[in-house]
Amino acid sequence: MAGSILLTGGAIAYGYYLSQDSEEDTKTANQRTPAQGSSSSLSVNSTGGTGQLLGQNGSVAGVANDTQEPSRLPGPEEFELYEEYADETNALYTDVEVGSGNEPSRGDQVAIVYKGYLTDGTLFDQSGTNDKGQIEPIVFTLGAGQVIRGWEEGVPGMKVGGKRRLVIPSSVGYGEQGQGPIPPNAMLIFDVELVQILPGRTPSGL
Repeated sequence: MAGSILLTGGAIAYGYYLSQDSEEDTKTANQRTPAQGSSSSLSVNSTGGTGQLLGQNGSVAGVANDTQEPSRLPGPEEFELYEEYADETNALYTDVEVGSGNEPSRGDQVAIVYKGYLTDGTLFDQSGTNDKGQIEPIVFTLGAGQVIRGWEEGVPGMKVGGKRRLVIPSSVGYGEQGQGPIPPNAMLIFDVELVQILPGRTPSGL
């Protein structure tokens, strides 16, 4: 959505719609059912500032339950687990579902739907909706500095249709200042989906 606190300028709301449960999106993060990852690999990996899956930070996302069922992706009520990465200097991510479409390049416009949380489970931001209750992705140019650095690091490598969890330390989020509902030095957790790539012009000087 155009007024999203995620944006640093230049990104827009885009008329690509996905169905959603509007009642679900009015609930707070603490009232949601924990997300279930479809990926068998639930480790959180460092992007190293390049968008590459480096796997240097070990496993954090797998949470075993009492019945010893396979590990699952933590829900918002468990996001405090990610605080152990608070001192990282790059975004971290885990692929929830690998897409089957194309992968964006620097200078492409990407359309993404998202939900953003604090580590206490608070849902502080999400994609906007139109008057029919349909989700409107935001569109930004990859590599143009239109979104926070954690997104610039965490989105590359995704493919259209893919879903990814971004774990963003404050150093690549909003730092010591914070912004709006985001307090100073806050880690951010985003669940994102890449829904479309729109070829664009490579930003000059970047």
